[in-house]
Amino acid sequence: MLPTMFGHEFGDQVYRYATLVDQNHNEFEVLVEERNGKIYLTKGWDVLRDFYNISLGAWVTVVFVGLGKFSMNIKIGLASLFVILCLCP
Repeated sequence: MLPTMFGHEFGDQVYRYATLVDQNHNEFEVLVEERNGKIYLTKGWDVLRDFYNISLGAWVTVVFVGLGKFSMNIKIGLASLFVILCLCP
């Protein structure tokens, strides 16, 4: 789910599909759904799983860059996930 503030500020720039772009300029499409005033990026994540060969888990960070595109950074594996979770208060 994207933050409510994001929807108010940029909702008109997000279309039916959002494009996630990684550091190597690979592009992945995910379905955008709106429910109860909230925006969700839903179907399409399985393509990321297959492309990056993710078997157990990953941490995905997205930054909106405009026109339905998000820059994406992906950390694969639980080791990096545990480090991030342990740093949270």
